[in-house]
Amino acid sequence: MVESILLTATRVATFLGSQLLTTASGFFFERDGRMFLVTSRHVVFDQPSSHLPDRLEITIHLDDNDLTRVTVLSLRLYSEQRAVWRQGKDSVARLTWP
Repeated sequence: MVESILLTATRVATFLGSQLLTTASGFFFERDGRMFLVTSRHVVFDQPSSHLPDRLEITIHLDDNDLTRVTVLSLRLYSEQRAVWRQGKDSVARLTWP
């Protein structure tokens, strides 16, 4: 049996139309019964480098005992020219010195 923590990560491929642009990684995060894919922002949008994919493909393991059983999901990033992905926000811990 494979450790379940290993199944939380996924390969992320970025595409513009049918053209493969890059590959990256991401992980799954569940909150309030909803599943989220978390990856770096520059994977889905990086204007300075002109990396502007329109969809992602992620690999999902189907069997935690047989890692060769996978499926690939295609996820569009835009609908009617509006982003369907969300940018997470984090808080910055500030240290103060005496």
